[in-house]
Amino acid sequence: MFAFSSVPATSTETPECSLQIILLTYQSRVLADDIFQSAASLALRVPGLQLVVAWGGEDGARQRQWEHDVAHCRSQGADVVLISHPSPLERVKRALAQSKEWILPLADDDPIAVNYLRAMAAASVLAGSDVSAILPSNQVQNCDTQTYSRRHAGWNQPDATSRVLDMLARPGQQGTLFWAVYRHSVMVEWLAFARNLPYQPSYLDQFLPHLAALRGRLDVAPEETIALKDERHWQSDEASAQTNARYCPHADMALYHEWFWAADLWHLVGDRQAGVQVASAMKGWSAQMIGHLLDTFESRRRLLKLQLSPAHIQIMEGMQRACGWVFEPDSGQDPVRGMSLLATAAHALRARWVAEGQAPLNAASLLSESMQVLVENT
Repeated sequence: MFAFSSVPATSTETPECSLQIILLTYQSRVLADDIFQSAASLALRVPGLQLVVAWGGEDGARQRQWEHDVAHCRSQGADVVLISHPSPLERVKRALAQSKEWILPLADDDPIAVNYLRAMAAASVLAGSDVSAILPSNQVQNCDTQTYSRRHAGWNQPDATSRVLDMLARPGQQGTLFWAVYRHSVMVEWLAFARNLPYQPSYLDQFLPHLAALRGRLDVAPEETIALKDERHWQSDEASAQTNARYCPHADMALYHEWFWAADLWHLVGDRQAGVQVASAMKGWSAQMIGHLLDTFESRRRLLKLQLSPAHIQIMEGMQRACGWVFEPDSGQDPVRGMSLLATAAHALRARWVAEGQAPLNAASLLSESMQVLVENT
């Protein structure tokens, strides 16, 4: 077991901790108080560890309580800070301005093992310079009727391409990994990417581990510990559709969730690791995800009580032109160019959708124009 020392480090001793714990919370929860007390206690005992309460709720009694609790911890010598803002990304931005080498985001509704914070903090101290993220050894995903337990092996391949290829082989399984320990530089880069998107999609958390895989190894904390994630919002296609729609400016956009996801992930990965191997893997990844979109489109539309208008038919026709090649094993399409076409069409549609404030009335023409421009330029 790793024990923190309050004695200043020398060249032969374990280096000092440099970890920021960000507790993201926006409503009154007993569990948030429990997590706060555990993290504040650790901040009091461990030099170099900072706790940020990132409060996103209303200015009222709960915020006054946070102000009181934070002030009390600070009076005892703990490095505890309160940040208040309704936007989660803005809260993270303000927290990252108080630079620490490592960042551990926490949700206010996910239980953690009694040793979780200490084990993750200790692992950050011991991590090698080529490690970009540290995962808990175990994660449990809790749904209404069943629970899934996963033991992490990490992504310790020696090069970025191998790590990303391994991630792309398992679509949609990286969301829970957002709640792990990341290098400050990786979190800053992810935040910049997130803030450049026109809105915050529900899959945005999936991109942090992908980005970390490009920047270094994802290791596993040596001490056994567990994080439990509440996955009830994602436990079925019905629950996922409703949750995804809440993240979109307009519910209709949730019908094309996987297309936007593929476009944004290619933008993230392709701009940083745009090799043929990764593009080919993105083709297979996109085929699986967009295939799911097509399989569930009608049931998703009915669930969200959306009308199938001519605009949707035009969008589907445009998506066929942009994405149809991913379902053809020997399409002859250069995968880098093909993924760029797929992404450009999706981003053009979304930009118009956001600018007009409603579903595009004639989306197909815009998609055709955007793809024609890209074809001519390539």
